[in-house]
Amino acid sequence: MTEKTRTQRLPLRTIYRRLLERYGSQGWWPTTAAAATGSRYHPGEPERQLSEKERWEVVVGAILTQNTTWMSAAEAIRALQEHKSLQPARLARLTLPELSKLIRPSRYHNQKARRLHDIASYVLDL
Repeated sequence: MTEKTRTQRLPLRTIYRRLLERYGSQGWWPTTAAAATGSRYHPGEPERQLSEKERWEVVVGAILTQNTTWMSAAEAIRALQEHKSLQPARLARLTLPELSKLIRPSRYHNQKARRLHDIASYVLDL
C-alpha cells in the first residue's frame, strides 16, 4: 500500500490532528469576526482559539477561495452574511440555485454551491 493510499483512508480529524501537531496553529486566516475587532489576522496569536462562527467561516472561505482571488471569496462571504446564511443550518436549507446566486462572485459558483451544501450537511450530521 502506498503512502498516498494510507493517507486517503485516514479520518479527516486524524489528518487535521497530525497537521496541527506538525505545524501548530498558524493564525493567519482572515475572518470577518476578527475584522470587526480591528484585526483581520492573528499571526501574533497562534494559540488563539477561533470561535465556532470563525471556524465555520474558515471552512466556507477555503471552499470559496479555490480558483479565485480572496477578494472574490470575501465578497461571496459578505453576501452570505447579508442573507443571514453563513451558519451551517441556514446554508444547508438554501436551495442550490439560491446558494449559487449568493456566491456567484467566487466563480465556479455551481460547483462551490454543491460543495458548501455538502459540507454544511456533513457538519450538521456530526
